[in-house]
Amino acid sequence: MSLIDQKIALAKSSTATAEQLTKLANDKDSVVRSYVAKHLNCPISSLEKLANDKNSDVRFCVAQHPNCPIPILEKLANDEHWWVRYCVAMHPNCPISILEKLANDEDWEVRYWVAQHPNCPISILEKLANDENSHVRYFAKENPNYSKGVNV
Repeated sequence: MSLIDQKIALAKSSTATAEQLTKLANDKDSVVRSYVAKHLNCPISSLEKLANDKNSDVRFCVAQHPNCPIPILEKLANDEHWWVRYCVAMHPNCPISILEKLANDEDWEVRYWVAQHPNCPISILEKLANDENSHVRYFAKENPNYSKGVNV
C-alpha cells in the first residue's frame, strides 16, 4: 500500500483521531484533504482551514459536512464555484439568511437546491416560483412549504 493510500485509509477510518485529522488536513494531496473534510470527527478548526482550500472539491466536502458551522457556510455561500454554493443550499442547517442570498444566485442549479430546501420559507419560494428557469419554478411550487403558505 502506497503512502498516499495509507493517508486516505486513515482519513476514511472511523478510528482516526482529531489530532490525526488535523495533521492530514495539511496534506499536499487534495484527495486526502477531501476525505478529512468528509470525516464526521473532523475538528471545526480543520473545517475552517479546509473552507479556504485552493481545491474546490475540498471546499465542496466542507460544505457537505453535517457539523459545518454557520460562519463557514456563510463563507462558502460566496464561493466562486456553483457546486460549492449548491452544497451550502442543500445543507440541512443552512439558515434562512443564506437561503435568501442563494435564492438570487446567478446559477440556476444553486436556486434549484434552495427551492428544494425543507426549511425554505414561503417568501423565498414565492420568488422562486417565478424564476426564469423551469426547474427552479417547478421545485419551488413542489416544496411542501409552498402549499402551506399559498392559498391554492
